[in-house]
Amino acid sequence: MSNKLLRLLTRRAGTNRFSLTDSIEPLPKHEEPVPSIEAPYALDSARFVQHPRCKVLSGRGGFTLAEALTVVIVFGLIVVSVSTIYMAALRAYRRGEPANSAERKAAWAVSRMVPDFQQAISIRREDAPNDGTAVRVQVPDKVWDAAGGTHYNHIAVSGTNLSLVPGDWVCFYRGNDAAAMDPAGSKLWRSVLHADGNQGKRYVVADHLVDNPPHDGAPKPMFIYYPKVTRLRSVEMTITVREKSGAEVATSTMVSEVCFRNH
Repeated sequence: MSNKLLRLLTRRAGTNRFSLTDSIEPLPKHEEPVPSIEAPYALDSARFVQHPRCKVLSGRGGFTLAEALTVVIVFGLIVVSVSTIYMAALRAYRRGEPANSAERKAAWAVSRMVPDFQQAISIRREDAPNDGTAVRVQVPDKVWDAAGGTHYNHIAVSGTNLSLVPGDWVCFYRGNDAAAMDPAGSKLWRSVLHADGNQGKRYVVADHLVDNPPHDGAPKPMFIYYPKVTRLRSVEMTITVREKSGAEVATSTMVSEVCFRNH
């Protein structure tokens, strides 16, 4: 109730009467304050203007110097750690690569000679000075079987006797780049001489050969033929290969003994 209405009622209460002509002002409507719904940004002259009451985190649009330095230091530590691990792995690889290469070449040389020695029907040593670094073996003659798609040994039949027909001579020897026999050569050659006397295929089996480890005061021969009772009809092969990569040098020696099946 408004103060003006209270004063009017008090003044009339002394006379115990009210006049209809007394004007009573209507009570004002109770209006709640309407909150402002102004947008943080108002369109003004075709551009957005920031409202004064809108808080802006000015000065927080990037990194501080301390944050940038922290990121750089962490990134640098990661790069240094990865580089250290990579360089250590690379050094280990370089140290091991010559040894692996030498071992592969020596093993391949031995494994390539084994089939020819196993099927040999005759063997012949070379004369000095190549007697310890060259050997010839004669393998059976081969016939082609078109149905089976492979070669078979040529067998001669004489009554009830069966025998292998002699075929090509296969020579393994230590030689130089010109494919000539050389006890100090760096290559192991395989050369084929056909039964008709014509020269067959010749190629390098392994390179970077060096002298074998000492045996009885001298380098061990590459080929040792044993016509003995305890090691009858067998040949012992010893191949030594030396590989180098930068300052790393590695040597590998492979030894194998093969018995002749047809000799």
